[in-house]
Amino acid sequence: MSDVRSAACQSRGVTEHPVSPTRTLAVFGISTAVMLGVAVVASRSTTTAVATTTTTTSATTTAPLLPDMVVMRDGKPLQLAGPRARPTLLHLWATWCGPCREELPAILEYGRLGKVDVIALSVDDEWPSVQAYFGATIPPEVAWDPKIVVEPTMGVRSLPTTFVVDTDGRLRRTLVGAQDWRSPELRAGIDALAH
Repeated sequence: MSDVRSAACQSRGVTEHPVSPTRTLAVFGISTAVMLGVAVVASRSTTTAVATTTTTTSATTTAPLLPDMVVMRDGKPLQLAGPRARPTLLHLWATWCGPCREELPAILEYGRLGKVDVIALSVDDEWPSVQAYFGATIPPEVAWDPKIVVEPTMGVRSLPTTFVVDTDGRLRRTLVGAQDWRSPELRAGIDALAH
């Protein structure tokens, strides 16, 4: 990572976090089997939440709702909270993050299969960085967090990080590090959240 990218990374307190596909599947399997609850602490006055990593909530517990946050997509405000037609992957990434760049095409491809929606939320400090990264055509799934609210609200400490949100708008899983989005096991666990 260049000095400029390293400085941007350190200024946000975010680190790249590569994870092997084998480790990802093992952690996903364990978290699914154990059905751990997502620990999210939210404060109405400060809109702050801290989420644990790679966890799952069971049907018998009430998963926390995704906090009320607004980002920008295609030049328009996008509300992240609330019910949705399909499970959603809120995927935080940045152009300066190597594992993010490697993972992004696969998560976008997965979303285009139609079983889940993907919000690929860039946490770059400047929108021109995202524009330069994609060139003339920015994928419709890509959004931007200009006010830098999602990282601190969700307690994100490394990139990439993906939050799995069910159709009721509840946080069901947090995946830290690059994932193998072509994995049938990973997809099946997420697809199962659809009503």
